[in-house]
Amino acid sequence: MSEPDDRGAAHDEAPDTDETGDRTAAPGRSTRRWLGIVGLALTAVAVAALGLRLLGVDTGLLVYVTSFVPYGVVLAVSGVVLLVLARWRRWAVVAITVAVCSVAFQVPVMVPDAPPASAVPVVVMTLNLHVGGADPQRVVDIVRSRHVDLLAVQELTPEEASALLTAGLGDLLPYVAARAAGGAQGTALWSRWKLDPRDVQVPLIFRQVAADVTPPGAESLTIAAVHPASPGHPFVADDTTRWASEQTALAVWLDGLPDPVVAVGDFNTTLDQAPMQALLAHGYQDAAEQAGVFWRPTWPYDRIGPPLLAIDHVLSRGGPVADQLAVETVPGTDHGALVVRLQVPTSSP
Repeated sequence: MSEPDDRGAAHDEAPDTDETGDRTAAPGRSTRRWLGIVGLALTAVAVAALGLRLLGVDTGLLVYVTSFVPYGVVLAVSGVVLLVLARWRRWAVVAITVAVCSVAFQVPVMVPDAPPASAVPVVVMTLNLHVGGADPQRVVDIVRSRHVDLLAVQELTPEEASALLTAGLGDLLPYVAARAAGGAQGTALWSRWKLDPRDVQVPLIFRQVAADVTPPGAESLTIAAVHPASPGHPFVADDTTRWASEQTALAVWLDGLPDPVVAVGDFNTTLDQAPMQALLAHGYQDAAEQAGVFWRPTWPYDRIGPPLLAIDHVLSRGGPVADQLAVETVPGTDHGALVVRLQVPTSSP
């Protein structure tokens, strides 16, 4: 992208003077030039983010880049502001177009969906326990204070399962379908109501859990606790090939579950990445989109600075609609606890 030349526009712009004639009231030409250059750079990055979103890249280093597509909105708007300040009018129009397109992709996340006319509220929570390191008492306290009905946990070790029960989880959610394991492989569902576990045969490195549950007065639900592998870390443990294959296997499994279904867990993908877009195209809806919550990152929570990415999700298909969403901090894990209230259609008389 060539650098704009503002010499031709000099004759139609007022000099940078204040009321006394001093050339100090507005940014000088040099300052405007740098504002314009930075504005163009931000706009170019926003264009790249839009391109990645449209192309649906799901392999290689670009997998990591696509995680940050929502930030393209901030970059696009910032580019507009800087180009306006720089008085680069034509490029400002281009930047405005890019900003409008960037916002348009995120509009569905900002507009809440209408709940069913007749529904029963069901509160769902999901948390990656970080190889059994999460504070069990804090987990139980959130379940109690948020009136959680269904809890899905990932990276559940036998020791953490025992600690959660000692902290009183069984008193609040007495029914469980668990596949605890050493390391990061364990997954479990705890419920306020009776669970009928489903046989799960899906070729993922971590364990998945599914069960049928019937909240009083509501339709029977299939609930799935999911945890596919992450893409690793760029330049250190890049494993995007396995990540893509596990996302495909997960989608096949979730597609085959009967409606109404709720899938909760650490999906290791954002709404703008290709695997999640594929799930949404097959009828699933994300709780953040349904509730109109634009920004609710859930990872990482154990590092300096705010969390950056939304990789934990509550998805539903076949009727349930989310109307409330919150993220709670839990010591000992790098994930936030995602708490969602679903409005589940009432059962037929």
